[in-house]
Amino acid sequence: MWKRFIAVLIPVLLGLACVFLLPKIQGSFEAAQLNRCMANLKKIGMALRAYHDSCGSFPPVATYDNRGKAMLSWRILLLPYLDEDSLYQRFDLSDSWDGENNLELLSEMPKVFRCPFDPKAESFMTSYLAVSGQETVFPPQRCVRIQEVKDGPSLTIAIIEIASSRIPWTKPWDVAFEDASPSPRSLPSPRNWGARSVLLVDGTTRIVSDATDPFVWRSLLTIHGSEALAEDDF
Repeated sequence: MWKRFIAVLIPVLLGLACVFLLPKIQGSFEAAQLNRCMANLKKIGMALRAYHDSCGSFPPVATYDNRGKAMLSWRILLLPYLDEDSLYQRFDLSDSWDGENNLELLSEMPKVFRCPFDPKAESFMTSYLAVSGQETVFPPQRCVRIQEVKDGPSLTIAIIEIASSRIPWTKPWDVAFEDASPSPRSLPSPRNWGARSVLLVDGTTRIVSDATDPFVWRSLLTIHGSEALAEDDF
């Protein structure tokens, strides 16, 4: 009788354990995902600052040929500051991202450029994009110095996390300000609870909810809009 009782009791106890523990396990897993992605952004932020210290400005959003055609992504220019100098040396900076030589390097994307928990991103697709526009940190065909970030480095977004961007990491293709600026909901959210991690110009990372006020969001994307923002606004 006791054996039969125990045989019935054990599945019930296991079921109850799943009910009570699964949300905590899932929560811990999601927290680990978020921390890994934010750690990648922090490394990118350190590389951006090192590039600025070395070159006097942040990198351009892309390299260009003499006709103004975008050739390679800003991510390529950061390689020497991410301990990837040997990979950087193998790129032909005079050719486009899909040129014969450079295309062969597509599969060698450093892990820092992709969130490891982006389920639909292939190994050469990046999760981290710049917002490019005349009033952003990454305007077309121009480099921005930190002194130009009048709104404050802690209140200006440099890089955002995008779910399933479908953008090869070497390709000079990011997010246009016009597409990103309406609200965070304008972009695919990498979190099922409606939020994304962002890198600020000062190198810190933050979580921005998709419910963030559109005015606050647009203000965070520009470098000198003179909006009266505080860090607790987002």
